Amino acid sequence: MKLFKSIFIASVIIFIFSGCAQKKSPLVIEAMNTVCTINAFNDGDKKLYSEISNELKRLENLFSRHIQTSATSLINQNAGKNPVEVPDEFIYVLQTALEFSKLTEGQFDPTIGPVVDLWGIGTSHQQIPEDLEILHKKLLVDYRRVSVIDNKVFLSLPHMSLDFGAIAKGYASDCLVKILQDNNVKKCVIDLGGNITVFGTKENNLPWKIGIKNYDKYLEVDGGTNIVTSGNYERYFEQDGKIFCHIINPKTGRPVDSNLKGATVCSKSGLRADILSTCAFILGEDNFYNLLGNYLLQDEKVLFY
Repeated sequence: MKLFKSIFIASVIIFIFSGCAQKKSPLVIEAMNTVCTINAFNDGDKKLYSEISNELKRLENLFSRHIQTSATSLINQNAGKNPVEVPDEFIYVLQTALEFSKLTEGQFDPTIGPVVDLWGIGTSHQQIPEDLEILHKKLLVDYRRVSVIDNKVFLSLPHMSLDFGAIAKGYASDCLVKILQDNNVKKCVIDLGGNITVFGTKENNLPWKIGIKNYDKYLEVDGGTNIVTSGNYERYFEQDGKIFCHIINPKTGRPVDSNLKGATVCSKSGLRADILSTCAFILGEDNFYNLLGNYLLQDEKVLFY
């Protein structure tokens, strides 16, 4: 089992007007337990796609908590016992997540793993847990109990677990963009299970046009933009007429229950776009801007619908 369990229904549609017939097929690969598509158009050769495939596998082996030998799994296995040494990039991603946990007063929390497992949404054992079960697992969710000293990470309570489901694909997009730059790729569309990155410039300097499910307008964005959507219509189950989506509020221990269908973030940083879209969907528009409005970068855009 890999990092993300999902039934993927495309929530983002890319309108590409390349101006010429494409001669090379895109890379389609299963990674992070979703279907990833990388279309580098005529720059998409075997060497480039091999490098991208290897990078996705490398990152999965860092951030998946379902691969027993991953850095994340080793930290979780040693919760309440020992600190675990991890690479610099792992520390960077984790500290970014912890920063947003603090800013949102714990309404975004990378230690949500025990509650995610309890609900099991998107798996064969999805369920509505008993209130007492939720309360018990919520006691294990607390970003303040994550210690980072130098390159070592320690979870202070046994059975705590990190979950990078709202983080890893965004960071992976940033890593793939670096590969594209190093290989002088002219333009590319990256789709990591709905996390979209458009890279480079289209013919005649036209903007990239992005259509989003349940949003009645399309977006026009420049190359180098990440477009990430969090919503209640992609991964969920329904019981007694009520929908239970996969995005869980750490404060309640329950799936987000609001009038929002989705929240989309555009950012030059895939990591920030991934985290911010989850925060936006959990918090709702007013609370989001109250807590995070001052921390948005100048080029970042957030849509609620």
